[in-house]
Amino acid sequence: MPAGNWKPIDTDLDIFPTVERLMFERRRRGQGPPRSLEYFQDAIAEAFATRNREIPEGNRNGHRTIKTSGSVKQSPQEALFAAALAVDAELREKKLNQ
Repeated sequence: MPAGNWKPIDTDLDIFPTVERLMFERRRRGQGPPRSLEYFQDAIAEAFATRNREIPEGNRNGHRTIKTSGSVKQSPQEALFAAALAVDAELREKKLNQ
């Protein structure tokens, strides 16, 4: 992607941070500036593609049910919630019996 084709790319989100990162890496290795803008084009194209990639579909509310050999195992969040409900029910029962 030649520099002339960078028009759809956001300077503040794609170009500046990428150039800054690559230049920092070059300075750290004791290297000077590159001789051409072509040095940056693959990294800038990758930054643009990453920023514009679709967000993958996730599970609602972070629930994840783990299936193991035909049975269904609770996610850690579900197990914690179930334990809290059990403790709450036990405390309510004790309070009613007082």
